[in-house]
Amino acid sequence: LYKQRLDKFSKKEKRNLDIIAGEVTSVYDNVKCLSYCRSRNLSDDFIKNFNLSATELCQFPDKKIWKDRLLIPIRYGGELYSIEGRDYLRTQFPKCLYPKGASVDVCFNQDELNIEDSLVVCEGIMDIPQIWKHLTKNVTATFGVSLSHNQKDFLKNCKNLILFIDDDEAGRKSIGLFESFMLHEFK
Repeated sequence: LYKQRLDKFSKKEKRNLDIIAGEVTSVYDNVKCLSYCRSRNLSDDFIKNFNLSATELCQFPDKKIWKDRLLIPIRYGGELYSIEGRDYLRTQFPKCLYPKGASVDVCFNQDELNIEDSLVVCEGIMDIPQIWKHLTKNVTATFGVSLSHNQKDFLKNCKNLILFIDDDEAGRKSIGLFESFMLHEFK
């Protein structure tokens, strides 16, 4: 099954998702992963729209092994750019992994975002589903509060940015970071 799924990707996409052993399956074929998705209120539309999948075990060329991960593709420029492997059992640290050498210096779902419209910016992908389902599809995540140069360049011209951050020290400090580069006021 995993080889069939990988055959759908271009050569560049395969380099970014270079799994050499293991199996990638549908979220719906993995009871524990589906249970996690339901506990996080991920709708079927969200799962399908962002092409989420699951793995109980997969191995990358650098011998790195991922166990029990929800696989969330990060697309940019119309291609697979990276992938987030989120621990669906909630027992591993770190809870999110990325392939070696992969980058998260773009915003999640960046190709589909409209900076001319109201844009909700969250810290993590799991902050998105309820906003995406009930408020707006124009919502993104920055994979934490440390923004890359590319993320800042993309977000700085947004005229109606709504920052949806965690109420913790890092989240509160990120307000100052946004103030340092945004060209327009934000909420």
